[in-house]
Amino acid sequence: MNTGGLRPPNIRRTVTIYCRYFDPATNFVRPLRRILTNVFYPEKQSTISAQTGVVSPQSAFYQVFSEPNMEYIPIWQWEEISNKEEAEALDGKWTVSLGAAASFIVPRKVDFEFNFMTPDQITNIENAFVNSTPGAGRIASIDDNRRGSPLAEHLYLRV
Repeated sequence: MNTGGLRPPNIRRTVTIYCRYFDPATNFVRPLRRILTNVFYPEKQSTISAQTGVVSPQSAFYQVFSEPNMEYIPIWQWEEISNKEEAEALDGKWTVSLGAAASFIVPRKVDFEFNFMTPDQITNIENAFVNSTPGAGRIASIDDNRRGSPLAEHLYLRV
């Protein structure tokens, strides 16, 4: 069957996620770029309002499945490691932070690297990057579904 060049809706894709690293020696912050290749997200994006249940075309939902070369670290462990170690200790690891300066995601591979800056400066640079990068968005919520079979466990991110 010829699909006319369209991708099937159930394939895993590559995304870029940025996780903040705080350097305790300088008090500077740098978003560390992480490439995740085992992610499912639909082409169509939507939002469900918590108060009314109305669906609007705003948010994206990502299922991030386990990766053989990239380990998910809960934010409290990430902060504990980054307070004690150099950024290299976080190689092969990623996390998601929520709140005022939430982690952000881009629905493809991106090569842009950030420099170390003060938290206020980096938040302004991140916001400019997210606003100027098509499809990029800050992560609004996370559901940890890392239980069950290894093929099914995943993190569910809403952007």
